[in-house]
Amino acid sequence: MPLSYLTKELQRLDKVEKVIPGGIIFYVAVEDIPKTLNKAEELGAKTVKGKTEIPNVGWFGFFSDLDGNIIGVFTAKRELLYGSPFFS
Repeated sequence: MPLSYLTKELQRLDKVEKVIPGGIIFYVAVEDIPKTLNKAEELGAKTVKGKTEIPNVGWFGFFSDLDGNIIGVFTAKRELLYGSPFFS
């Protein structure tokens, strides 16, 4: 497939008339969920769900950006991080 075709398709995908929130939620690993949610709010986001425990796994929270998209933040329990490529 030629690169020009891919470029044209990506440009077409960027032309969205209306953002429909709630389709996909992605998670970002963070060190401090409350601090991250507070910073997001300072930048105009809204906290949807504060820090919530997932027993034996870690914690998560959600915020919505200015377009209404939901972004998750996650912190794993330290015991689960040994050998993880994401944390040192």
